Amino acid sequence: MKITLLSGVGLRLLGVLGPLTWAAACGPAATTGTGSVAVKKAAAPVAPQRPSVGSGAAPAAALVECSATDFAPSPLTGSTSFPALEDWPLDGRDEPAGSSKENPVMRCGPRDSYAFIAGIYRCADGSNPLDGNVGAGGAARRGNVGPNSQHHIIDRYEVPCPGGAEQVYVDMYGCPEASKRTPSPSALRLNEELPAAVGKLMQEALDLSGDEKYTEAIVKVREALAQADTTLDPDHPHRARLLDLLGSLQQESEQLDESESSLASAYRIWNSAGWPPIALSGNTCVRLSRVYAAHKQTTLATCVASRGVAYLSDVKGPYDDRVIGSLYLLGEIAQASGELELAEKLLRRGVRLAELSRGRRHPLVVSGINKLDAYYEKRGDPASRAALRKRASSGSSNSSKI
Repeated sequence: MKITLLSGVGLRLLGVLGPLTWAAACGPAATTGTGSVAVKKAAAPVAPQRPSVGSGAAPAAALVECSATDFAPSPLTGSTSFPALEDWPLDGRDEPAGSSKENPVMRCGPRDSYAFIAGIYRCADGSNPLDGNVGAGGAARRGNVGPNSQHHIIDRYEVPCPGGAEQVYVDMYGCPEASKRTPSPSALRLNEELPAAVGKLMQEALDLSGDEKYTEAIVKVREALAQADTTLDPDHPHRARLLDLLGSLQQESEQLDESESSLASAYRIWNSAGWPPIALSGNTCVRLSRVYAAHKQTTLATCVASRGVAYLSDVKGPYDDRVIGSLYLLGEIAQASGELELAEKLLRRGVRLAELSRGRRHPLVVSGINKLDAYYEKRGDPASRAALRKRASSGSSNSSKI
């Protein structure tokens, strides 16, 4: 069963990640309200380092090292049961997120709520008529409906869908707690002003990447790195920013070996900086884990992905797309390794987090449902697959018609 509720939606990088998430932009995160997920904060690790290497050749050995003892893993990636995220009916008889005051979509603040309504929410046909216009998303708000049982004030929106206006309930208090990790002196150097020439080239690279001109963007980042060589020391965390961007662009261009070299260099700089509490350090781990998964280095991919989840959930909360995508990846790795019970838990957690923060129709949800279906297919479980079909169909009633 391949669920195709949505068409024309590209989930980049193995079907789950958006492009170039190098900046720590605001996104939905952990909360203590409806759909809440309490996540243990990750501690700063002490990881081994390896000398810098060149790029271009398929690696005979990994360019980084990772051990689960180097960091405090998130419970999201553990084997201990997580009922709030795992115990939901496959057949979709549970109420979809966003359909009532007691079951709202979790977002972080007014602007993120408006952005959700304007560009992330999906009508029954998979479209969003507001075309990403955040102002229009704000204009779709019809006020609040008062507090729910979790004592959160819930907002109600009306989305002018092609099949008729739909009302969506949003909890804008789904924000992460402040990280309790203390930045090292090296990490604090991120507050230093980026050299003007370097910043200009990096922005040009981002503009090119937005137009999917990845080859030209890679050239700009390499020029920025060359400029940085004249003004920044080799372990400056600003270099890790550039290397993470370069590795991201190389992944977009399907240059996995080159991407590994760039991301591994960024990884080692973050390590020497004590893993600063910013989303970008976790982003490097997530992208690097996908390289190792592609190279069938599953043990390393699992450790690096788990590290990424620990850091990203600490800073951005559990609803971040990179956290959810990593849970999908870890589930597939666990299944391939014969850890079937863990695989199902990880995939179910990812789908639930995606639904709570995006509604049942979003492509990130559909991607997870397809991965769960593939899991049950390999398990020879037709009953679960049939139930998933019902859940997919229930996506057409994601919110209440007005």
